[in-house]
Amino acid sequence: MIHPERTAIFRMLLPFAAGIALAVNLGFAPLEPVYILPVLVLMLLIFVLSAWQRKFGKQVWFGATVACTFLALGYANTWWHTHPNRVDYYGHYLPGADSLTVQISDPPVEKARSVRLTVKVLELQNDSMAIRVMGKAYLYMAKDTAALALRYGDRLRIANRLDTLAPPHNPHEFNYKRFLTFKNIYHQAYLQEGTWRPDSRGHGLPVYARIFSLRAYLLESLHAYIESPKSRSVAAALLVGHRELLDRDTITTYASTGAMHVLAVSGLHVGIIYLLLQRLLFWMPVNTQRQKILRGLVMVTAIWGYALVTGLSPSVFRAATMFSFVIGGQSLKREVNIYTSISASAFFLLSFNPYLLTEIGFLLSYSAVLGIVYFQPKFNRLLFVPNRALNWAWQITCVSLAAQLATFPIGVLFFHQFPTYFLFSNLMVIPAASVILCLGVAMFALSWWPLAATWTGFVLDHAIRWLNSGIGAIEMLPHSLIQPLTISIPQALAIYVFILGLSGYLAHGQKQGLKLAGGMGAILLLSLGLTLTGHNYQRQLIVYRVDGNTAIDLIAGRNTTFIADSALLADADRMLFHIRHNWWNKGVRHKHLVAADTLPDGNSLLRVDGHTMLWLRSTELPLVADTVEVLLVSASSGLRPKDVAHLPFRTLVLDSSHRWYARRDWTSACEANGWHCHDVQEKGAYVRDI
Repeated sequence: MIHPERTAIFRMLLPFAAGIALAVNLGFAPLEPVYILPVLVLMLLIFVLSAWQRKFGKQVWFGATVACTFLALGYANTWWHTHPNRVDYYGHYLPGADSLTVQISDPPVEKARSVRLTVKVLELQNDSMAIRVMGKAYLYMAKDTAALALRYGDRLRIANRLDTLAPPHNPHEFNYKRFLTFKNIYHQAYLQEGTWRPDSRGHGLPVYARIFSLRAYLLESLHAYIESPKSRSVAAALLVGHRELLDRDTITTYASTGAMHVLAVSGLHVGIIYLLLQRLLFWMPVNTQRQKILRGLVMVTAIWGYALVTGLSPSVFRAATMFSFVIGGQSLKREVNIYTSISASAFFLLSFNPYLLTEIGFLLSYSAVLGIVYFQPKFNRLLFVPNRALNWAWQITCVSLAAQLATFPIGVLFFHQFPTYFLFSNLMVIPAASVILCLGVAMFALSWWPLAATWTGFVLDHAIRWLNSGIGAIEMLPHSLIQPLTISIPQALAIYVFILGLSGYLAHGQKQGLKLAGGMGAILLLSLGLTLTGHNYQRQLIVYRVDGNTAIDLIAGRNTTFIADSALLADADRMLFHIRHNWWNKGVRHKHLVAADTLPDGNSLLRVDGHTMLWLRSTELPLVADTVEVLLVSASSGLRPKDVAHLPFRTLVLDSSHRWYARRDWTSACEANGWHCHDVQEKGAYVRDI
């Protein structure tokens, strides 16, 4: 078991992270730092007095005080790192501004129809003022020559077209607004030609400018020496951390087999670099403390050099920080507590950016490392394999089992799936990633010698093709992916408590662990049973908001009849974003998909348990004697408000197929006639229990 009492950092990290989670989920009013400051000062005073009396860790009240102190610190730290809480945040002055001066803070991202920029807002202007401000925003620009020429560090003068981010419009839809607020982005704008102009260039940090320039050079090398576009996209993701070239099929294949981690420069890649460095630096002596520190400095420098070359993405930054703390602990002490190093790196990162706790990559990275450190040795002791090759395979299997056991609750919580053959895919991708990483580094190093780089690129191309073929073959195996799986955050936490309790009993014989696992398992089963029972008895009518489309859900138990335009049914990305998350949350298993444009012409009258819905799709209005609960009008009907004035209905619903001028006319008619109207495009999805 992990014993928190052996490390003060671990005891501080848990309440510190809890304070961050409290701030993120509950907000800041009325518990702003000004209200908790006296409490925080009192706790710190008790902390100092108790430490002076040498009673550290020996009294329950002191432990509680320490926990409350760092809980408050985590909360206050999150408040400070939330931009709208700052006096100079640009959002406070935005309504009175005509134009803004912004600076590009990341390399521009080229999309299918636009160029996306992440910018820092530096100044707001109008006829009478110019205010220096701070904060970030997203800009989408029309994809033209001028937009494609923009680079990191450029400053622009833009018209004030910034809008606040919209919340999700459909039930359980991905909350893009909340996702961006965790990055301190609260506004975005789409800028047409003429609404912006370049101001000046070269204002970014020189070190970042060189990093991004080097990254662009490496991408050009991949394009020059790797023939296959698919192999090139995988190499760009694996070697440089550039995932924009990946197509949907490749992402789906790797995600379905549990190998998605290989397509993001992260802990796996830094770990491979770490192991390679240990082998390459075998000649450096480590007999004295000075020699250990020197070897550690060389390894840390090499790891951060690799991190800088790959663009210093958040995932590789986390991994480099984590390994730096581990190497530092090994260099400064003979026996280092690995949990102390891991906890210290997490505390360090969260101190500078508490919103890292909201990133799935952060949670997966640290849970995977902790799982490998704790579970892998225990799995390894279960079987002795004398054969060297088989023992190597067993070692990878143990690592895969440990990482999967520690991360699967997070994977199910956020991705709603479990890759059945993760052991086989990891046996393939871990050694393949090592080979590809070495070949990639060699190709980059030989890029000055075209002949050698071409041959190295040829071998690298075929190595990636072999990996893609192997992963594709695993995906084709029956039942390779279990989905959809849906759990809540409390259920995910209950699974972790169950795993820790059971492992404490099996590995250390702790009876308290068995009791904890049994109790938590019973609570978890009860919770899942109640959720399943609720799913079996649910009955809902949902009219989704999907721009320009009709989308109607009739959910009965765990079955649904989904009626939508053919174009929407064929668009996997839009279905996933707008619809499927709700099906997963509702536990829908059986789906009957109906293309609205293939239905016979005419209107549809639906009665369910005394509830009546009339769906108008043509101008031929039916004779209705009883009052209609829901009158759903689609743009294909061609009807005007006066055409339905004689129909008896309680609620008129406009789906999102209507254009803006038609919605304006319908809304005006509803106000004039006193009709209860729900415009899906304006108010979001219409949801009604039936």
